[in-house]
Amino acid sequence: MPADRKQAAKRSRDVEREQRQRAREGMMAGDERYLQPRDKGPQRRFTRDYVDSRHSVGEYFMILALVVVFFGFFQQTPIGNIAQIALYVVVLILVGDSIIVVAGLNRRLKKKFDKRERGLNFYAIMRNMQIRRLRLPKPMVKRGEKPE
Repeated sequence: MPADRKQAAKRSRDVEREQRQRAREGMMAGDERYLQPRDKGPQRRFTRDYVDSRHSVGEYFMILALVVVFFGFFQQTPIGNIAQIALYVVVLILVGDSIIVVAGLNRRLKKKFDKRERGLNFYAIMRNMQIRRLRLPKPMVKRGEKPE
């Protein structure tokens, strides 16, 4: 009896692993059935495509922030002071870039959709701040391409 139970448990784990793998591949490909609830819907897809089609400062924010934090360890030196000022400048540029993204997105959404879904501005800003290669679902448009 225990051998059968072990076999059944192993078989169950294998089936679950295959389902998770299929769901992961579907999510990577942008298949609507496998997306998280926060990513589902035509307006979310349009928002993703709009953000992914642009070059943005937000993608490099984390890298720049790490560099600035590293140089920030040199306190009471000109390098530390410059790093602190650079962090403020990067944050200001990021805020400006986010405003530009949201304004352009809102304009395009108004033309394309009758009723607008809530939370798209925050969704766009958060996606804009992610490194392009690490975004999930993966970008479906190339940079410079117009989202449909």
